[in-house]
Amino acid sequence: MIFHPIGGSSELQCQRPVATVQEDGSFAVTTFFKSDGAPVGEYTVTIIWVHNRQLADGEDLRGGRASRNLLPNKYSSPETSDLRATVRKGTNVLTTFEL
Repeated sequence: MIFHPIGGSSELQCQRPVATVQEDGSFAVTTFFKSDGAPVGEYTVTIIWVHNRQLADGEDLRGGRASRNLLPNKYSSPETSDLRATVRKGTNVLTTFEL
């Protein structure tokens, strides 16, 4: 999961807040240090769910594993994702992202 600032915060020109979703659906956002959250602002959120599998004999071995996104491609790009998040000062609890 990647949070892309809407309006282009100068603080986040190189670093985007990210999170890894756990099996129970929970996540903690990291921007600069582990679980430090995201700066205040509006975000477009992109999400991918990667499935890795061992390669079969004869398949290309460049990475040793084949990966594919199990979610619709629209969620993988900030230009097409309709997922939004607002981060306010203080503690935030985001609404559930329905995919």
